[in-house]
Amino acid sequence: MLKVWELFYADMLINGALPLKALYDLPREDSVKRLRAMFTAKGLYYPTTWEVAEARRINEDEWRVATGYPVKESERPSYTPPSLVTHVLTFASKSKPEEQHRVVVSETGIECDCEIFKHRRLCSHKRQALAELQLKFQPALV
Repeated sequence: MLKVWELFYADMLINGALPLKALYDLPREDSVKRLRAMFTAKGLYYPTTWEVAEARRINEDEWRVATGYPVKESERPSYTPPSLVTHVLTFASKSKPEEQHRVVVSETGIECDCEIFKHRRLCSHKRQALAELQLKFQPALV
């Protein structure tokens, strides 16, 4: 608790010491615990070990991306945190019209869930998404 007070409430220190009167204005340990629990519940604070994340039933790919570990299968994130997603587009499969492929556009890039994209990193769905977004955000000609 002293480290928190030193870091965030250094202006209350007098010659490196904390006056007793200041204790009434400083957050208590239980306040910090409540705030941390609130951040954890919102998914803003991830545990540092997989065992704790697993016990909390957090998606492993999500946890790996959030904590900076590579995703197991492809060493590339297969999970994009919702805060980074800007657009989600769906396109019908050309070979199997009953199937839909999802293209996720985020701040980190564009990914498609089709097999061709997984192998070559480029597919017709990605091209369609890029074309659609360029048309959508192209300034109107007057």
